[in-house]
Amino acid sequence: MCRLSCFMVGCLLLAGGSRSSAQGAWPDSNDPAKLRFMVRCEQVQYNGDRSQTVGHWIGPADQPLIEERPGDAKAQRIKEWHGERAVFGVLAEEINLSQDEITTKKILDRATRFAQEKCPCGPPSPFEAGWHSRLNISVEVRHGDPATFTEDKYTGVRIGQGNSLLTVPDGIYELFKKDYPVVAIEGKTSTVGGGDESHLDKDGHFDHDIPWSTSAGWAKSSYRNRDRERLAMIEKKRADEERLARQRDEEAGAANVRRAEAARIQQAQRTAQLAAQAATQKEQTELSARSAAFVAANGVKHFVTISQLAANPFIYQGQVVAVYAVFAQMNSATEGLFSGSEFSDALLVSAIPTARFTQPRSMVMLAGRVVGKQEVKLPLLGPTLVPHISFVGSAFCQKQNCLDYVINLK
Repeated sequence: MCRLSCFMVGCLLLAGGSRSSAQGAWPDSNDPAKLRFMVRCEQVQYNGDRSQTVGHWIGPADQPLIEERPGDAKAQRIKEWHGERAVFGVLAEEINLSQDEITTKKILDRATRFAQEKCPCGPPSPFEAGWHSRLNISVEVRHGDPATFTEDKYTGVRIGQGNSLLTVPDGIYELFKKDYPVVAIEGKTSTVGGGDESHLDKDGHFDHDIPWSTSAGWAKSSYRNRDRERLAMIEKKRADEERLARQRDEEAGAANVRRAEAARIQQAQRTAQLAAQAATQKEQTELSARSAAFVAANGVKHFVTISQLAANPFIYQGQVVAVYAVFAQMNSATEGLFSGSEFSDALLVSAIPTARFTQPRSMVMLAGRVVGKQEVKLPLLGPTLVPHISFVGSAFCQKQNCLDYVINLK
């Protein structure tokens, strides 16, 4: 039965064109410089309960090239073929079918007519009852030089025995694939069962062009335009490469933007850092200048804390010291009480100019001459000896603990 694809068929036939009656412009005309066909036909012969597959190569002169085997009838020429027929062709390399489906289908039509002329089908055998294998034709056309596709090159080549090119490789087909590696078209017709002969004329040939379809299915003739598929692959590859190139450009652009932004941020940070350093340096310069001016204006010899004076003011007695203090209250018109950072710190300052201090909790840098100690009455602590200095000068502080002055004379 003829139910196999173009790779699972039985015998080959080589010739140079379509039916001699085909006329008109190519591909309907017979131009062996552009296209040559071969067909591989198969036939199962029965001898009682035994059967064998018989196949011939037939060249342009229709002379059979039979590979002799025991039991072969050398002189026999099969006139009617019931097996599947596979047509192979060589198409000129300059003919590109990637965008020409009309020519593609005409080549397929020529191939099917060629198969029917060289391997005509007779009535179905009893073994094939209910099926017509005459429509089972497969086509494989490859690019190459048709002038090189002659029977001479296949003389003496092994002919496969069996109805499958896959399980029983045929030497001629293997050479065909090797010599012409680029496939242009693949197609096949499907078996029509139930006595359907609507596609056939009285001689068993197709009475009109086959409705070739790119989708395979039951009672359909399907094909693949390999030229078009290759073009689609090339275009897809080109599109993919362009897409990747755009993607790389976009990624490179984004990377440049990121680098520029990082550089901008780094520059901004560097500028801010330099500005901060400049501000710090300026502040330190101002602190030094302010402190130096205070020292010079008041004749300060030492910087001390209230705690140091409370421990032993006598080592500084008669000297002008600078001390940070917080104004608490005036005990008299010229005598005021100040506190330090510790709870028990207290400092008595005398000879204060009238109305010099009016706001409690004012932070003050005092310059005073150390007198010694004097007893004062403190809240909660009662009568307590505290350090006593005579007012020389003062400056109100803007920062906590008078950090806007750096005085440390020892």
